Amino acid sequence: MSRKKRLLLCGCLVFVAALVAVYGAGFTWRQILVGGLALLVVQAADEQFTKAFTGPQFNRYQYQITLINLGGALRAAGLYTDELEPATSSIYEGMLGKGEIVFTWLEPQMFFLNTVNRFSSNLEFVIGLPAHGSRIPARGYELPDILEMRMTDEAYQLVLLTREERYCWPETTRDKGVVLLRLPYKFFGAMRGDPYAIGRHQKQSAILAESGLTYWADDEVSEAWDYRNEYVRIRWSGV
Repeated sequence: MSRKKRLLLCGCLVFVAALVAVYGAGFTWRQILVGGLALLVVQAADEQFTKAFTGPQFNRYQYQITLINLGGALRAAGLYTDELEPATSSIYEGMLGKGEIVFTWLEPQMFFLNTVNRFSSNLEFVIGLPAHGSRIPARGYELPDILEMRMTDEAYQLVLLTREERYCWPETTRDKGVVLLRLPYKFFGAMRGDPYAIGRHQKQSAILAESGLTYWADDEVSEAWDYRNEYVRIRWSGV
């Protein structure tokens, strides 16, 4: 049934209820009108009371991050300078997710990290990069180069860390690595609430633009869109 038909049916039912109240129960039309207005006021008050304690609407989203310039990231990290092209292809094929990182935001403090197949209260994970050529460890216990999603004071950061940068005291890698992506915490706040609210897209775009992500869309294909920078692109969908 269409929305227009449902609204027409609703109006007819309300009118029938008013007729029953007037001619069946002896109410006057004035009493029906005043009672109806009072009921609307009570319903509005109940909605505001509920919103005051439930907070913003929460919607579940699945995010997909795609590495579009792993070679550039490896170059920026000083890796594979003499064998960049074959190393990039080899790493793409061998890494978990083959260049795609997927996670699902289930609850305000709950993520499912699809690519690494685990739940987490925050968006932190590590993906090892397979070694190629000159980076193949001579000894089995050497650390691999990695992609790490980490927390900072204001944002999640996806970074490329070399094995040399990882040989340090714990937590001292926080300022190291090539930053591939920044997702400010306030961006996730902007994802909450009515997905069709006026100005929502502009607010999200402004936050991501501050982090160096540019919105791209195909004018002819409505589903072809993403946000991208030099190294990655990111998009999401409701679940």
